[in-house]
Amino acid sequence: MPRSRSPLFALVFALLATIGTHSHLLVMDEAERARLLARVGDFLCSQPETAYGEFTLPMVTVVLRARRR
Repeated sequence: MPRSRSPLFALVFALLATIGTHSHLLVMDEAERARLLARVGDFLCSQPETAYGEFTLPMVTVVLRARRR
């Protein structure tokens, strides 16, 4: 399976906005989604690597190609 790695420069609020668009969060109950995003935000703000301004987020994309026979 091919993988592509590229850095993404992010801020905590931008990362939370991106996470909030993932399908498994979109189908969550609104209150549960808010609690989860708050927990993730609290965690990111507590880590020196992500708490102060912009940080590099490595992105990994996994691609699976299938051919019809």
